[in-house]
Amino acid sequence: MALRYLGEGFEIHGGGSDLIFPHHENEIAQAETASGTAFARYWLHHGMVTLGGMKMSKSIGNVIGVDEALARYGGRILRLLFLRAHYRSSLEFSWEVLEEVAASMERLDRFFLDHPETGGDPDQGVLERFRKTMDDDFGTPGGVSVIFDAVRDANRAEADGQDISGLVGAVRELVSVLGIDAAKDVGDDDLTSAVNEVAEEMGVPSSESLETTIDALLERRAAARSDRDFATSDAIRDRLGEAGILVEDTADGQRWLRG
Repeated sequence: MALRYLGEGFEIHGGGSDLIFPHHENEIAQAETASGTAFARYWLHHGMVTLGGMKMSKSIGNVIGVDEALARYGGRILRLLFLRAHYRSSLEFSWEVLEEVAASMERLDRFFLDHPETGGDPDQGVLERFRKTMDDDFGTPGGVSVIFDAVRDANRAEADGQDISGLVGAVRELVSVLGIDAAKDVGDDDLTSAVNEVAEEMGVPSSESLETTIDALLERRAAARSDRDFATSDAIRDRLGEAGILVEDTADGQRWLRG
């Protein structure tokens, strides 16, 4: 199957560390005997996801499905959860850990809401530190640390009146590289559907674009506040919160982020 869809001599083959012997060794022997060429150039054998200290397994029944976790937290938070652990290491899953990861993601989102424009090229020192840790056996935990260190440094530098455009630009670039930028969840079907339901309730046109629908709802909310219709304003904010969108009122107007 691998040879059929990936061709001879493809780059990366993944799989669990429990499959090194005999499964993967047999796979190499069969494929290279059949093709006469090298099979995969790199093998990434990952650790196990555990629950309560035990490997998740259908035979044991201690399995939490990806669909359930996605419905509760979305793809970005799940990706950040996995990126925080090295791929060779085991990862202990719990809803409490996901709450911690969600709080970290909210910190990133608030950082971008506070700094919507970079205004400069990404800081090359930050990018180089990221490359160094990723070149060390795909060290994603170190890569994640580089991002949050840059956020911390940017906040401190801003408090001292320094230009932080390069740090903001670097953080934006790196979260995109790791697939945890907000744009990666814009097409989330469950969230879009929930927000569209709010729009229908409020008599606001919905859209296939999550951002467009939310912007329309916030315009409706701003109009309600201007008319002192605080019941409608609060209802839109509360219903969006239930759908997974946090709305904040700031001196510069409304802003939103995934809750």
